[in-house]
Amino acid sequence: MSDHSTPNPESVDRHAPSLTQQEFNDHVRNYLAIFGSLLVLSLVSFAFWYFQIGLGWQIVLTLLVASAQAFLNLRYLMHLKGQGGTIKYFLIMTAVFSAVLMLVSLLAFFNTIPGTHH
Repeated sequence: MSDHSTPNPESVDRHAPSLTQQEFNDHVRNYLAIFGSLLVLSLVSFAFWYFQIGLGWQIVLTLLVASAQAFLNLRYLMHLKGQGGTIKYFLIMTAVFSAVLMLVSLLAFFNTIPGTHH
C-alpha cells in the first residue's frame, strides 16, 4: 500500500488560488449574507401576497423583489461582480427588458379594456 498522506508535488494545481483563513472566512460571511438577503426578499415577496395589497401592486412589487434577487444571484453567486466588457451590456439590456415588461404589466392591469375584468 502506498502512503496517500503526502501529496505528490507534481499533482498540486499551481493555478488554484490559495486563500488565507481570513479570506476564506470573508467569503463564507459574504455567501451567508447573500443567503440571508435572498431569504428576507423571499419572505417580503410572500408578504405582498399574504396581506392582499391589491393585485396590481402585488404583481409589480413581486417583480421588483424578483429583480433584486436576480441581481444578487448574478452579481455574487455567479461571480459577475468583477466582470467587464460585453457581459455588462447583456446585463443592462436584460434589466431594461425586464423593466419594460414590468411597465407593460402595470399598464395592462390599470388600463383595462371596457367590458373586461381581472
